[in-house]
Order: sequence, then C-alpha cells, then structure tokens
Amino acid sequence: MQNNFLSEAKEFFAEAKTEYEKAEREENKVLMRDACEKAWNAVVLATNYLFVEKKLPLPKSSRDRRFGPRELGKQDRSIKDKFLLDRFSARLYNLHEQAFYVGYIDPIETKGEIEKVKDYIENIEKIAKM
Repeated sequence: MQNNFLSEAKEFFAEAKTEYEKAEREENKVLMRDACEKAWNAVVLATNYLFVEKKLPLPKSSRDRRFGPRELGKQDRSIKDKFLLDRFSARLYNLHEQAFYVGYIDPIETKGEIEKVKDYIENIEKIAKM
C-alpha cells in the first residue's frame, strides 16, 4: 500500500490556509468554517500517515487516532515529547468541533489554530522516519 496520506495532508493544509485568507478578506464565515474543516482533515491525514508508517492498523475514527499516539508514545519517547495526542485533541476541538460545527471563529485565534497544523504535519513527518 502506497502511503499518500502525507502529501494529501499538505495539500489540504495549503488549501485551508488559502481559503481562510480569502474568507478573511471577504468576511465570509461559511468559507472560514470550510477552511477550518480542511485544516482538520490535514491533521487526520497526517495522523493516518503516521499509523501506516509505524505499521499500525489504519484508524477508523478520531477515537482510534487518539489511542494510537498514546500507545506509540509508550514505546517511542519522541512521540510523547511532541505531545501529539494533546495537539491532535486540541485541533479536533478548536477546528472541527468549535469552528466548523459550532461556528465559533475568532479570526486571530482561528488563524493561529490553522498555522499549528503545519507544525503538526512537520512533526509527524519527522517522527515517521525515525
């Protein structure tokens, strides 16, 4: 199985960032919410990439994605040290639940949340190669 999750995560992140900037210019809350969901999907895809690279079964839910980093962190200190579980959960809550579903969007805070996705993806990429 070819693992394309990382490249897809990067594509979704780039699209989320571009879309969010456009939404800010247009003051379009619907587009902002869509950008947040794309950023969240980038997190999901990056996490899937880690699972495949670490030879774990592909997760079927966010719950599975939370348990994977927790278990991997017990075996690999670099995963625990990067707080992947905490960061995954924070993006789940802030981007997916609050911004996309509830519609709570503070432009400065939300833009920062989207930027944190880039760092998450980069950390996943480094950890997967270890």
